Amino acid sequence: MRSTSPHFAEERRLRTRVKLAFAQGTYVLVGALWPLLSMASFEEVTGNKRDEWLVRSVAGILLVLGSLLVHDAFFHRHIARTLRIMASGISLVLGVVALFSSLSGRVSWLYLPDGVIHIAFAVGWILLARRPWKPGRRGHQEPNALQADGV
Repeated sequence: MRSTSPHFAEERRLRTRVKLAFAQGTYVLVGALWPLLSMASFEEVTGNKRDEWLVRSVAGILLVLGSLLVHDAFFHRHIARTLRIMASGISLVLGVVALFSSLSGRVSWLYLPDGVIHIAFAVGWILLARRPWKPGRRGHQEPNALQADGV
């Protein structure tokens, strides 16, 4: 039988954050390494790129993000709040750009599933950012407080 204690729920949320960070970090690392290792095969699949320096720049930035996520997930088993915010923000931007660009026909349709995956990572981080209810936290009332007041 599963425990419903607040401590158990928080531990489960922390483990889920680590799993999400590892999954996103791995996905981003693979995607970032591809154009850096073989621009020719990257362009063969995704289409010709006008500014290869821009592709390499974005890949380098994503390489840093992916490395941090995998490192913290694997070695620290804790994902810092600033890294979680950065990971969700970058995924949201990449996802929206990929979705709109692929749906408008500006880029290959292959960016459509990539965009969906990035949006899913962003939604995952947003859902995991919700703070569970704790008695005494400002802005929260006891569950039975309204009933006790006769409301």
